[in-house]
Amino acid sequence: MLDQYNGSGGINKALVGLSRKFSTAEYYVKPNKLDSALYNKHQLSLGINAAYYFGNLEEVRRISFEDPNFLDARITADTRMQSFGFDIGFVYKTILSQKYNDNLKIDNRWELTVGGPFTPGMDWNTTFNEVSENVQQFSGVDFPVDTARFISGAGITTIPQRITLGASVTHRGLSNWQWTIGGDIKLQNWSDSERTLDGISENLGLENSTMTSFGITFEPKEYDEEQNLFQRTSYYLGARSESSYLSFGETTVTDEAFTAGLSFPVLASGSATRINFGMEFGQRGSTDGILVQEQYFLFNFGVALAPRVRSNAWFRQRKYD
Repeated sequence: MLDQYNGSGGINKALVGLSRKFSTAEYYVKPNKLDSALYNKHQLSLGINAAYYFGNLEEVRRISFEDPNFLDARITADTRMQSFGFDIGFVYKTILSQKYNDNLKIDNRWELTVGGPFTPGMDWNTTFNEVSENVQQFSGVDFPVDTARFISGAGITTIPQRITLGASVTHRGLSNWQWTIGGDIKLQNWSDSERTLDGISENLGLENSTMTSFGITFEPKEYDEEQNLFQRTSYYLGARSESSYLSFGETTVTDEAFTAGLSFPVLASGSATRINFGMEFGQRGSTDGILVQEQYFLFNFGVALAPRVRSNAWFRQRKYD
């Protein structure tokens, strides 16, 4: 007997957001100097997203028998869900310490940033259909022979709240290059999730998930025509570890990965357009018992199109045409 599992589908999200930033400005006055520099000592950004979730998930389990006298079994479950929800978040940024040179250029600055989004729990409207069939396969195609069971119901699926909190420290020196070191943690109590169909509630049997991540960024702060490509490239390095909501017996499925990336400008364009490369190498699962473990490698490529405000006249209002 051979068991086969297949799944397809997913949940889509359409959203619209609104944000507002508050800041307190202060002046830095160099001793024995008449000039001063204006900077934002504290900055607080608040935001909210209103979202609409929709989509369907299809799961197929097929049980194949070696004996041709037995028909194979196929169980198909189709779940459709939709709901409205929202996310709220904040970002607080403050300058821990700073120094200016005689020309009132930043010589040494340390900044702290703290923030994170919060997603309240939601009840998704759900319709569920499950069909159990006896099938016979010809040339790799399943042909239903009869239907053993059909289940249909409507209700709600409870999605637990999600909390994320992160912090980073940034250092900027006289060379205008800056280092940023940060990390965050994401928590979601999936053990509280349940599905209620036609008045009957069932816990989904998931585990609480936790994901922690850490990263370092090294990037130039200002544009300089004399800098070469490597001096104007941003460098990224990170790692993450996740304990997922899936478990088999006493073993929870984990996922650990290392990430790296580069972002460099298109020198000939004279704009702020950048080309981005990223890669991720990770390991998911475990070899305990009958479980499987997989190693994966992902490669990402992207282009960010943007004009340079100081040198590009795309959004400059002309006094004379």
